Amino acid sequence: MNLHDVRLLPDALRFTLGMSRETRPYFVSCEVTLRCNLRCEFCNIPSFNAVQNEAPAEQMLSRLREAHAMGCRMISFTGGEPLMRSDIDTLAEGCREQGYFTGLVTNGLLLGDHINAEWLHRLDAPAVSFLADEESFNRTRRHPRAYARIAGNIREAVDAGLSPVLFATLTRDTFCHAEKTAQFAHDLGLKVFFSLVQRAPREEFDTIDYAALKIADTEDALNALARLNNEYGCVRFDSDFERMQANGGFNDTIDCLAAQTVMTFKPDGSVCLPCPHYSLLSIPPEMPLAAHWSGEQATRIRRAKGTLPFCRDCQQI
Repeated sequence: MNLHDVRLLPDALRFTLGMSRETRPYFVSCEVTLRCNLRCEFCNIPSFNAVQNEAPAEQMLSRLREAHAMGCRMISFTGGEPLMRSDIDTLAEGCREQGYFTGLVTNGLLLGDHINAEWLHRLDAPAVSFLADEESFNRTRRHPRAYARIAGNIREAVDAGLSPVLFATLTRDTFCHAEKTAQFAHDLGLKVFFSLVQRAPREEFDTIDYAALKIADTEDALNALARLNNEYGCVRFDSDFERMQANGGFNDTIDCLAAQTVMTFKPDGSVCLPCPHYSLLSIPPEMPLAAHWSGEQATRIRRAKGTLPFCRDCQQI
């Protein structure tokens, strides 16, 4: 653990204990683009760029300075595919200089173009979405050559000294490849985080039949993942969260704290409440962030804590 990580420990503890519910956000979910070079069957990101005007890096970093001043300390660059932005290096390095713990989730298709880039090696938490079965991977990503290229990029990244976490979303049809994926991660000295596919509706696009993708028995799946971890030692998953989702998701006693703890950035630099999936309030880039974040409408949204009508149909944090 380096000095940068040590300085974040008090904030991380505060966030974990739920002490930031009514005080300040902590985590930035930064959708830098909605463009993507894959069409994963379980993903609701569209096949077109719904946000036509992506904010330039300088504008986005200015907004992120405001978020940092309000208490945000962790950021994850997502998309779409974040490596499709030519200025992702500027964004990542700028956030690192501001004091953020930086993460990035990529599908890995363009990872090979950045293997030797200093900015990538300075990321705190790089992650690659992956499943170690060529036929299933290419079919579910709807790309005939994705597996060979991405698996090769992951191996090349490890050879270059990187240690990305592998993220594997498991569906009813692909759960049988969990062991192959654990073996792949183990052989490279990596961790793999498994999640069971859940419904993730978006206000702009909601066309996926998640019922057909979901694993029938959550408890059996979690037991199987526990056995894989006993064997390989590199498997990670959130059993409590998965059980909560299997039992219907958020309810009157289990709050969604997205609006309290997560600041959602959209590709145009706007900041949305309550969560990455739905925007009841959008704070445009030119408006002061702190003032509008603490305004009457934002406060009302935060107090709802997952009880809004669309929240009942959501099964994601």
